[in-house]
Amino acid sequence: METPMCEQIAIADLWCYQNATDEERNWKYISPTYKFDLSKIGSLKMREEVSSFLIYRGQKLKLKSIRVELLHYNRWVRYAQDNILNGSLSERDIDQEIREYKKWMIAHGYKIAHEKKRRNRVAIEEVEEIRFYRRLLQFCHRDDGEETQKDIWNLDNLTTEIYQNPIKQTKTISFKAILQDGMREETKNAIALLIKSQKMGTIQAELTALKRFSDFMRQNYAQVSSFAELDREMMEAYLIYLNTEGKRKSYRTDLEHLKTVIEMIYRIYNYWNLNNIILSSDIGKAIKTLFRDYSNDEIMRLNSAIIKADVQIGRAWVLQGLLGTRITETLSLRRDSIIGDNKLYIVQSKSGKGYSKYVSNDVVNIIYKAAEYTTAKYGKREYIFVAERNPDMPMPYGTFYGRVQKIIEENDLRDDSGRRFTVGTHLLRHSYGRRLAELGYDDTIIAALLGHSSLQSVQNYRKLREDYLAKETMSIRAEKDEILRELLKRW
Repeated sequence: METPMCEQIAIADLWCYQNATDEERNWKYISPTYKFDLSKIGSLKMREEVSSFLIYRGQKLKLKSIRVELLHYNRWVRYAQDNILNGSLSERDIDQEIREYKKWMIAHGYKIAHEKKRRNRVAIEEVEEIRFYRRLLQFCHRDDGEETQKDIWNLDNLTTEIYQNPIKQTKTISFKAILQDGMREETKNAIALLIKSQKMGTIQAELTALKRFSDFMRQNYAQVSSFAELDREMMEAYLIYLNTEGKRKSYRTDLEHLKTVIEMIYRIYNYWNLNNIILSSDIGKAIKTLFRDYSNDEIMRLNSAIIKADVQIGRAWVLQGLLGTRITETLSLRRDSIIGDNKLYIVQSKSGKGYSKYVSNDVVNIIYKAAEYTTAKYGKREYIFVAERNPDMPMPYGTFYGRVQKIIEENDLRDDSGRRFTVGTHLLRHSYGRRLAELGYDDTIIAALLGHSSLQSVQNYRKLREDYLAKETMSIRAEKDEILRELLKRW
C-alpha cells in the first residue's frame, strides 16, 4: 500500500475490513472524525514513516484497538513537538529515544509503568504509550520490502513479529538451496506471509522440505524453473522417489510442510496447476515410533556424572527429570516462575500457554540455587539459566546439548544395554510420566502434571516397562508357582 501524502488519516481508512461485522463496517459512516493528524510532525520523512506504520498497524488491529492507539499517538506527537524531532526516526537509537520519552512523560506527570496481574501475581509493565513508541521506532528501523528480496533474510531486519523458541534462536533463514530462480522467488513470497502466523521452527521445516524437493526437480526436471510449470506427474515421481530412494523412514511431515507452502503459492499466484497437486492420501498415516524412557539405574548414572562435571548444567538436567517438562521449558524458567509456596508456573514451548503445578522443596531449592549462581556470575537476570554471551536471554539448547554430550563422551556413559548414551532430554519427560503411571495416578492427574491438553498422550505412559512388571508381579508369580508345585506332586 502506498504511503498517503495527506495531512490526516482517518481511523476508518486505516482499519482493515477483513472478518468485520456489519456493525463495524457501518462505523466508518457513523464516526468519520477520528483521525491521526500528521501535520504536527516536524519533517516530511517522519510523516512518511509514521503514516506507513499506521497503515501497517491498521491491517493488524481491531477497530477498538486503533481508536485506543490514537490516544497514544496524540501523546507522542506532543512529545515530538516539545523535543523538536526532525529527520528520520530510523536514524535515532531506539533505547536512547525510549529513555528520553520516559523522562518527558515523568516531567509531565504521566505514569511510565503500571501493575498488571499476570499468572496469578502482580507484575510491573511499561504503559502502552511507551510500547507504542517502541513499536514505531522498531518499525522504522526495519525494511521488509528490501530484506525479503534477498536470498538470505536477517530476521532482525523484518518488521514482522517473529515467533521463536527463546532457547533456539534463529538469526537468518536462507533460500539459496532452492536452486530454481522462479521457485526461489515464489517460495520467498509464500514464506513472507507464512512467517506472520507460524513459529520459526515450522518455517525452518518448510524450507527443508522445499530444498529437498528443489534438488529432486533439478536432477529430474532441469527445465522447470517455476511452480507454474509443475504438474501431477512430476509430483507423483517425487512421491515414488521418497518412498523408494529416500534415506529416511518417513517423509510424512516433509510432505505436509511442502503442501503448506505450495498451497500458499497457489493462493498468491493463482497457479491453477497447483490445486490439489498433493493429495491427503499422498501423505498417509503417521508411523508410530517406539516409546522409550530411562530406567532408574540409567538416570542415576547420568545424574551423578553430569552434576559433578558442570553444576549449572547438572541443575538444569536434574530439574528436567524432576519436573517432567520439555528441555525448552526448563531452560526458560524465570525468577518469577515460583508463584507461591511450592507452586511453579511453566510456560509451554509448543503452545505458549502456561500451567501451574505444585513441586517439592527439593525442586524449589534447586531453582533458588541456580538463580543464585546466575546472579553471582552475571548479576540479577530474568532467566534462571542464561546464555553466556547474552545473559538477558535463556541458555541456548545448543550450549546445553553440547556440554551434556561432552560429559557423556568423557565419562563413557552407557545405558543398560551397553550402548553409549545420547543426549535424550525428552526421555526424562517420558520417565517422569511413566513413573506417575506406575504409582497409580489417573490419566487426568498425569496430563495436568505434564501439561498435556488431552488424555491421548497419557496412554504411552501406561505401557509399563518389562523390568517393572517383573518386579511388581514377583510375589503373585511366586504364589502361583507354589500352587503349581503342589498340583504336580499329586500327578
